[in-house]
Amino acid sequence: MPYGLPIEPPFNLELTLRHDQGHRWRPDRGDGGWYTSVLGEDLVRIRQRGVDCPLEYEAQTQEIAEKLRWQFRADDTIGAIYSKFADDPGMRELTERYRGLRIAYRGC
Repeated sequence: MPYGLPIEPPFNLELTLRHDQGHRWRPDRGDGGWYTSVLGEDLVRIRQRGVDCPLEYEAQTQEIAEKLRWQFRADDTIGAIYSKFADDPGMRELTERYRGLRIAYRGC
C-alpha cells in the first residue's frame, strides 16, 4: 500500500528526477509511473500522479518519509523562494521553465 508524502506545491517529480535526483532513481518497467531506488538499506518506490500532487511511496516502513522529505526538500516554502526572484527577469524565466523542480542539498 502506498503512503502519501505531501510536498508544498509547486512540485514536479518527473522534472526533479530528470534534472537532479535521477541518478538515484530508475523508472520501473511496469505500469503506473513508479521509480525505484535504495535509500540507506531500504528499497523504495515513488511516484506522483500529477504535478503538485503528493508524492506516493512504497517502502517497508513509513520511517523512510524523513529521507524522502530531505531529498525532495519537502519542507521548503517554495513560493517564498520564487518570490525572491520576482524582480530578476532571467531568474523569473528559469523558475517558470523549471516550475516544481526540487534540488536536494547534498551537504559537505
